[in-house]
Amino acid sequence: MWFLIGLILGAGLLGLVLWLRSRRIVVR
Repeated sequence: MWFLIGLILGAGLLGLVLWLRSRRIVVR
């Protein structure tokens, strides 16, 4: 159970980082 929660949080965090990177590239 905790493994699934950690996996979901990890995937969400990774997606957020990638989104911020893509956003920076677009703005830049």
